[in-house]
Amino acid sequence: MVGKENVEIVSAFVGQQPPNYATLPIILFTSSSNEIIMQVALKPSYKIKNMDDFEERYRRALHQEMPDVSLSYEPIELTDKIMSQVQPLPIEVAIMGKDLNQVKSMHKK
Repeated sequence: MVGKENVEIVSAFVGQQPPNYATLPIILFTSSSNEIIMQVALKPSYKIKNMDDFEERYRRALHQEMPDVSLSYEPIELTDKIMSQVQPLPIEVAIMGKDLNQVKSMHKK
């Protein structure tokens, strides 16, 4: 859909990560061998006007080629990824340290 000349890099992982694989499940999670996580970075010069439309067009194109495959999109930024897994609820932020003045300074930020 975007052409390989517009792809910067692709990273993919298939199946469950083994216990000796040093990745947190919140970052990389698959529940079985039939799941894949694929991250695609497009070149900065490739502009997408409407990401929702782009995702839906890609979903339809994939379905035409592979009708039995389902596709979901997730945020790639860690904070967005974590926050998208729960309902929007208040969170608690704790700032701790030995230097009270430093802690107060960080609190104001």
